[in-house]
Amino acid sequence: MYLKYFHVLSVVSLGVFFVGSLSSADEELTNEQVEALFRHSSQVVELKTEFFSLEFDREGRPTCTSKKKSGDNQLLSKNPGQGFVASLTKDGEKTESRLSKIARQGNWLVAGNESVKIVFFVQEKPNYITLDLKQVIERNGTRLSTLKMEVNCENQFKVWPLDIMTQVGKTGIRNSIGWNWLWEKNKQNPLGKIAISAAASETVEDDILLQLWVHEGLPHPNVGHDWNEQTAREWLVNWQQQFHDQSTMIIQPANESELYALAAMAIELGIKKIYLHTDVWRGEYWPRKRSFLNVNKSVFQNGEASLAKFADYLHRHDVGIALHMVSGAIAFNDPDYVAGTPNPDLASFLNAELVDNLEAHPNSILIRPDKGSSLPEIVGRHVVGPHSYPFWMDVNCFQIGNQLVVARNQRKRNDGLIELNQISPLSLVANRQTDPLSNYPRGTRVRGLLRPYAQVFTAEVDSNLLDKITKRYAEFCNRNHINHLECDALENHQSKPWGPNKFAWKLYEQIDHPCTSNTSSGKPLPFHIEYWFNSSKIVKQNRPQGGVAGGDGMSLLLASADRVATGPYGRHVKPTIAFTRGSQSVNLIRPVPMFGISKRLLVEHGLGNSHINEFKRWKKLLTANKFYLNEVPTRDNVYLVNHRMVSNHPALDYLLRPNENGEKLTLERFDVMRTANSPIKWSWGQEFGPLVPKTYFVSGDGGQELNNPFPKQEPEVLIRVMSSFVPTDRTALGKEFPQPDDQVDAEIKKQYRKGVEGLQAQPAYDSNLAISNTKPISANINLLPKNLKSSMLSENQALEMVDGKFILSAENATQNIVHCLHRASWPVNLNLLHARGLEIAVTGDQSGAVFVVSLGHNNKRDYVIPIDFKGTRRFLIPSGEVAWSDENWGWRKSARHFDYSQVKKIEAGFGTLPPNCKASITIESMQAVDEHSVEVNELKINVGDGSLTVKGPVQTGNYVWFTGGDRATIFDSNWQKLRELKVAKNDFLVLPGKQKICLETSGASPYLETQLIVTDHFSAPRKD
Repeated sequence: MYLKYFHVLSVVSLGVFFVGSLSSADEELTNEQVEALFRHSSQVVELKTEFFSLEFDREGRPTCTSKKKSGDNQLLSKNPGQGFVASLTKDGEKTESRLSKIARQGNWLVAGNESVKIVFFVQEKPNYITLDLKQVIERNGTRLSTLKMEVNCENQFKVWPLDIMTQVGKTGIRNSIGWNWLWEKNKQNPLGKIAISAAASETVEDDILLQLWVHEGLPHPNVGHDWNEQTAREWLVNWQQQFHDQSTMIIQPANESELYALAAMAIELGIKKIYLHTDVWRGEYWPRKRSFLNVNKSVFQNGEASLAKFADYLHRHDVGIALHMVSGAIAFNDPDYVAGTPNPDLASFLNAELVDNLEAHPNSILIRPDKGSSLPEIVGRHVVGPHSYPFWMDVNCFQIGNQLVVARNQRKRNDGLIELNQISPLSLVANRQTDPLSNYPRGTRVRGLLRPYAQVFTAEVDSNLLDKITKRYAEFCNRNHINHLECDALENHQSKPWGPNKFAWKLYEQIDHPCTSNTSSGKPLPFHIEYWFNSSKIVKQNRPQGGVAGGDGMSLLLASADRVATGPYGRHVKPTIAFTRGSQSVNLIRPVPMFGISKRLLVEHGLGNSHINEFKRWKKLLTANKFYLNEVPTRDNVYLVNHRMVSNHPALDYLLRPNENGEKLTLERFDVMRTANSPIKWSWGQEFGPLVPKTYFVSGDGGQELNNPFPKQEPEVLIRVMSSFVPTDRTALGKEFPQPDDQVDAEIKKQYRKGVEGLQAQPAYDSNLAISNTKPISANINLLPKNLKSSMLSENQALEMVDGKFILSAENATQNIVHCLHRASWPVNLNLLHARGLEIAVTGDQSGAVFVVSLGHNNKRDYVIPIDFKGTRRFLIPSGEVAWSDENWGWRKSARHFDYSQVKKIEAGFGTLPPNCKASITIESMQAVDEHSVEVNELKINVGDGSLTVKGPVQTGNYVWFTGGDRATIFDSNWQKLRELKVAKNDFLVLPGKQKICLETSGASPYLETQLIVTDHFSAPRKD
């Protein structure tokens, strides 16, 4: 909104200042008028509607009064909130100052002190108030960086942002409003506007929001005719009905034939949305060689025309289409914005000119920055001021003339010039035509270009290029019936912190049909207004939790050296969560990048057909979910507070599964028998899939005590035969190392991981510290460093190396558990693909601390030992995946990907320290142990006085699955059925409560990954 300057008549009479003709939001007060109004401020300022009033006392503190019959003040009288607080900068010093004086005249409200004054245009509507920040007046060299307002008020009090420059939040009774970007005021953007209401009910609140949507400048869809309250109400009802069920299937076809075959399957299953990831519809994850709207002709033979035809086919079957989009990304060789002459509106961080001719100094460039331009500061996640950028914004790319180069080293000299060193052409696009650097003389213009994740360019936020990008994307969606806006990496636009808001606003107001939306965080796009309504609750209940691509669904995944294939129990995690929150949607996914279900996956995973049938049962059950809601446990009962390391999604105490008997569907709950220290609950890892509790046995180890939470019964049994670490066990043909799942192009996967995992380099290998062995080892290898200097680590951990032993001590003097993020580390260069077991000898002190060894750098595997003992013990942990079922540690996002064949770093130290703890342990030895694929002739499970014996050969990498009867089924690592084996049962029953479980094998002594599944009927009477 542009600010207008014009002459205003004013009258000063009897010491009172009046603003006579100023009543328009497009007008502005002069500084003199503001000062006069401020000098004659009244004791109390009141803003009021027919239903509530907001008052500021003579010290600028707020009070809010309801005008209901009960009519009590809704604020906490002891702590009403601070009102307006300004962050000020003067002579490089930053201070916070509360604006303790407030004055009002007509539609104008002024708050301030001697250093700064802010001017709002106020409108009082029947049921809401708007505050539109119009002016900032700074005095005596003071600059206003940010402004915030705090009001502590009961739940009825609501604040709405009415433009991209305002941020609001509510925590309990605390309402916070932030004008956070006043350090850069320009005519391209408003200063910030809000609306305040206090509705008596959710229905009234929705009515107020509808009025704001129509009358207060919020963005709305491009409906092609007048946007009025009737149009808005009809649009909202239609949107809510259309997206009541959002069941989605992500598909990954190799060609157009598979595209339609998978779509036909989805339609038959009752899927409501087909989702195509970027690798499918565009052929690249990040756009690198082509336009961000390029259509992949391997899947869509005639490009966009074929995409439109496919979208029409889905539309006729009442199925929507979603395309994953890396938000507003511009390729290094984009034909419209980069090839030839880079667009002048690409986001940049520096403007300068060449000082030297490049012919003389091709590897070291000297540039003179323009006035007000400087090298940027890289900060944490959030941009805090001018010349600051978040860590994912690469600032090493420079445009010199039409040439693009990367300068890995930059230095500001004392004379103000900037030296660019370690220069190389931007060569990620092999056929990009560039001019020789020597062609550019002194005075040539230089720009520093921002590159999100060092992968792409993006549009300057306050430029016409952002308008063009959003317009092209919107028109593409409109032409092709795309009814889901998936803007992964919305943070691409954070060259200015309001960029994500601005991109989403501009995109949304050009879409001409109902859409849902997502960011990579799983939230709707900012200013997707339909989601703001209370009446849209059912749509929000049905939206994917964590995002579709993030992995909300029934997951199917082939085995690889990275992880095992998904099994028959974990697939119920997300449908159970959907059921308990009243959702009618269930999704089909591959839970890791690039997320799609392919024809190959359905064929090669032995549970493919079973998975589809299970989906049908869940879909039928969830469609009738309204009949069961009365009996579902509340979220507080089902969702447990999880250990921070166990997963990044809420955990479930038990899972549900549907059983079908003729036309009748019933629910059954099931759980795994757990140790006293309780493995993790059932949960989910983002972009990883189900996290399922497991117990690890080794033949004849004395067993473990497990708990059955349900009645006496014969349990189901699922055992994965792992490797043996006994040197005398003969190696058999079986393998626990299946070939990697290669259905995703390696380059696309590499691009994706660079984006989500950051840009850190692998550590350099130092031969003075540890052994190097890049071939798979066939003997045990010592992993302790040769010479690691004693040091004091963070979290008060002290490390000392004595006679080759690793002595670690730490103290936690607080009342809280401390999670230690930094441990001693040393570089290695090892291939441990066939030596994943770690044997560690530890002298413990029974402190309750948790000792953790981590293999890897950015991607990790963790080995965990609770120090709940005294004296020296020797532990053999068969793999880093064991920690995922250990509630002392669990899964974490850095464990999503890992390659045992390329271990570049080892970390060791305390992972957690209990409250008021002093811990001191000695690591006597630590070695990677050679493992063997073996074959067992018999497998026996002893439960109390009873047992189950499986007779027949079972090899490493095989699954043994017993669900009742007289036979167990043997599967390979991808759940392809191999054979059935007879079982011998002897009173094979588990009683309620704890009992001893012991596993025995003959022929070899492998580790056994085990789940004993117990069930209980789940009664769910129908809702009245």
